[in-house]
Amino acid sequence: MIRAIYFIAEGATEVEFIENCLRRYFADRGIYDIRGFDMGGSNSYDRYKYDVITFLNKEHDIIVTSLIDYYRLPNNFPGYSESHRLNGNEQKVAFIEEQISENINNSRFVPYIQLHEFEALLFTDIKGFSDIPGCDKKIVAELKSIIDQYPNPELINDGANTAPSKRLKIIEGYKKPLYGAYIALDNGLESIINKCPRFKAWLDKLEAKVASQGY
Repeated sequence: MIRAIYFIAEGATEVEFIENCLRRYFADRGIYDIRGFDMGGSNSYDRYKYDVITFLNKEHDIIVTSLIDYYRLPNNFPGYSESHRLNGNEQKVAFIEEQISENINNSRFVPYIQLHEFEALLFTDIKGFSDIPGCDKKIVAELKSIIDQYPNPELINDGANTAPSKRLKIIEGYKKPLYGAYIALDNGLESIINKCPRFKAWLDKLEAKVASQGY
């Protein structure tokens, strides 16, 4: 019987997103105990694996998953080096997730890496940007052009100046911990699910995993 889903998160913004957006989503599906755990600025695989295994060993009625970025993912993650032989970032991320799953080897664990980073999820609608301070009409127009250019925001590339987080620097005073989860909540999780197929597949997989283990 599964009572909860625990999320190993990249940082505080992701935890806030998990506990405000995803908690509501899963509560509507009968899963009420949703918790996010900040990795504390350390995204090394050793720390990641330690956190995952600690939770799995300590509590036997939970699913453990993760919400970490592909952008600047440490090269000590399983499959990272080998993934560069593959074509396309989606294939690379999927391969790394498979290797992590094999390395930890627990049926109650679902690894997830966000392509390319959490901020990509904010580019599903202009509404969230329009409602924050420092976003004047010119900036809103620039952000909308990015949204229009990428029907799937997960494909916004990960260049040093073009990664989703770098594009947000045009917003004066933008701070991820302050605005990140707010923008996502303002846009609505449905908007993210509709436009981000990898993200949607992850949520579907979590639901299926809980169902297979029993509520």
